[in-house]
Amino acid sequence: MLIGKFKNTIDANGRIIFPANFRKDMGENIVLAKGLFDKCLCAYSEEEWKRLCDNLKNFPEAKVRQVKSWLFGSACTLKADKQGRVFISNELIEHAGLEKEVIFVGMESKVELWNADNYDKMYESITPESVADVLTQLGF
Repeated sequence: MLIGKFKNTIDANGRIIFPANFRKDMGENIVLAKGLFDKCLCAYSEEEWKRLCDNLKNFPEAKVRQVKSWLFGSACTLKADKQGRVFISNELIEHAGLEKEVIFVGMESKVELWNADNYDKMYESITPESVADVLTQLGF
């Protein structure tokens, strides 16, 4: 299970250290793609990425064609170097608005990468009441 929050800095060449705890749990190859619901990036293990792709196969091509083009067109496989650094393309950096500080957030089956300021704003908007409301709707 991917849990926890880490902050690292991205260099001018698009390299960043992917947290060791996450690398260990995700395996050697990590697939990085645009976030589906937020202006962030999502990192998946190969197994989880395959599961996402298989889920898209359950829908008519006409319905998911644009989603696939948008998602798969900029996705890439990351391989960490000996220092644990990975390279993030300019397209993905721009999509998520990544700047110097990047927040890595474990989201159970994936890791989200956020611009630190954007993450702080999003997180500050969460209230105990909004969490309770969602949990109540889900039957907790």
